[in-house]
Amino acid sequence: MPRRTPLQFLKDILSKKGITVLIAPETPKLDSELLARAIEVQMSEEEKEKQRISFAYGNCAIENPDITKEDVARAARKSKK
Repeated sequence: MPRRTPLQFLKDILSKKGITVLIAPETPKLDSELLARAIEVQMSEEEKEKQRISFAYGNCAIENPDITKEDVARAARKSKK
């Protein structure tokens, strides 16, 4: 029998307790040309604000599915005052 990795071992233990474990695939390596192009991107202030709101919404929605993107945008506008 092949030797199990620590992650496989943990997955097996949790599986026996009825807990499903999903393992994310390995992240592909970025090629150097794509990375160089990404470094050069300059976002406008409006784009940065939209990105911040999207990020905050994604994190909030995990814990509270009742939160909307508009709720997060409203809170962002309020915090600027």
